[in-house]
Amino acid sequence: MSVSCSKKRAFQQGMLLYFNQTLLEKGIITDREYRAMKLKIQTRDGNGKKTRPE
Repeated sequence: MSVSCSKKRAFQQGMLLYFNQTLLEKGIITDREYRAMKLKIQTRDGNGKKTRPE
């Protein structure tokens, strides 16, 4: 994976985590939904596919 690809993935993950946190704070999703989505975000690869947690 190239440096620019790593930066792109880090940016995308950061934005998804931020959006997920915002939904929780506004009461749109529950804490359970927040935790499930956070896990999905953190275990996805650059193509949106799930990877195994290390």
